Amino acid sequence: MNEFTTEQKNAARRLLEIKMSAISEYCYCACWLDGLEYSLWSFVQEGPRNWGQREVTQNDIDELKLLSEICGGWIIWDDKYKEAFIDMGTWLELYAEAKKERDELLAEIRRDEQEEAKQ
Repeated sequence: MNEFTTEQKNAARRLLEIKMSAISEYCYCACWLDGLEYSLWSFVQEGPRNWGQREVTQNDIDELKLLSEICGGWIIWDDKYKEAFIDMGTWLELYAEAKKERDELLAEIRRDEQEEAKQ
């Protein structure tokens, strides 16, 4: 694995923040759409697809991956600090918990729909 200087890592952090915000802007006309960090990470994991007004492309995803690898983390929204950098280990824990909560909520909605259909 390549070693990067502090300056390179800091530049990658800033560029990652800019790229994430730019995707939010051109897909939803919002500088940081609520839940942006989670949506973009799902694209990194699952690949390109349409989102809002345009597609998040493979080039977008490749750039997000590269910048994230260089800086060693991800950018999240923090109400106090706005965009904030967190290390990859912490991010993966946050994402896994959010995905678990989402999956549980979807399962509950499906159960409710099935119950309603029976009535």
